[in-house]
Order: sequence, then C-alpha cells, then structure tokens
Amino acid sequence: MIYMASKVRHAPRWRALREAGVPISSTWIDEPDPPTDFASLWERCIRESAQAKVCLVYVEPEETLKGAIAEVGSTLGAGGFVFWVGPVGRNTVTSHKRVRVYDKSPRESLFTALYGVYECLGLRDYLDSTEH
Repeated sequence: MIYMASKVRHAPRWRALREAGVPISSTWIDEPDPPTDFASLWERCIRESAQAKVCLVYVEPEETLKGAIAEVGSTLGAGGFVFWVGPVGRNTVTSHKRVRVYDKSPRESLFTALYGVYECLGLRDYLDSTEH
C-alpha cells in the first residue's frame, strides 16, 4: 500500500487516484478540513504510514511540510521507502538511502514517481498492461 503525505489541500487529488485504482492507504484524505479530532488523526497517520511499504511525499515549491515529516520518519523507521516529489529545500531526510527524490516540476514528477512506486510494490505488470 501507498501512504500519501502532503498538505491537506491535495487530498482531492489522492482521492481521485484511489478511485482510479491506485492502492492508497491514507485515511486522512477523507477527513474534513480542518480535522475535528487531531489526537486520533495523528495516531492513525503514524500507524498507517508505519504500515505502508511506500510513503509518497508531495510538496509544491511554496509549501512547507510539517506533519508529512513525521509520517516520513514513521515509514522509514518501519523499514519502508519514501518517494519525495517536489523541492527538497532543507529537508535532509532526503539523503536517507531509502528515499528517492523527484525534484523537477512536482506535477510532472508525480507520474514518474508513481511508476517507481509501482515497481517498488512489485506492480509493474499492472502499469504495463492495457487492461486497467
């Protein structure tokens, strides 16, 4: 499964990908904005990101990530991989050996990163087939 880490404003994009068949496990994307119960939200986000084989981080140039950094640490701490899409800025976690960086245009890099995620999950045949 893929855990999506980004600003809440991108949640509609992740819901659309999930509806299209991308195996996204993040339940925060279904939360109201702002969330009504931050305590349970944080518990769930850390648990879900630790259980994911891949955490896909999406950040646009004008954004500053906050919670996503904790989710990245949770995924890495559990042995998973991180695919970082967008500018790195001062986030040194991107030098970790299980972090792949796609730092060109975030919107263009997202599709390249998703291909890499599918390969990481062993789903490359799904991407290469025309029957989906």
